[in-house]
Amino acid sequence: MSIQFLWHERYTVGNPEFDEQHKRIFDLANSLPEEASEEEIKRIIWRLFKHANEHFTIEENMMKEMGYPQLSEHRKLHDELITKLSQISTYSFDNDQALFQFKKFIYDWIIEHIMNADKDYFRYVQKKKKKDD
Repeated sequence: MSIQFLWHERYTVGNPEFDEQHKRIFDLANSLPEEASEEEIKRIIWRLFKHANEHFTIEENMMKEMGYPQLSEHRKLHDELITKLSQISTYSFDNDQALFQFKKFIYDWIIEHIMNADKDYFRYVQKKKKKDD
């Protein structure tokens, strides 16, 4: 059973830099082959962890600058993913089901996060810009 991460325009948040960073998460998740050594899988998980952490730092800094009122809640979502990725990196990926479950977790998380938390933030930004004009 395979999971393919396909970017769709509905995932666009309205910020080209963030959209590119989100696409990179899709690319990293797609780089997980259906069959790979545990070492290779963990190397890709590490790259995903590193990219997500860098992206979250940039995103949170922007939110802070914009005075986003839900920053602490958003940061908590980021922290939960980083913690989960850290835990997952210790798992054994000795069967196809384990890799499938990991990919499903990433897919569900990223889609949920972009479509809800990130889009909420960018709606706030648009509202604030209109108000300031």
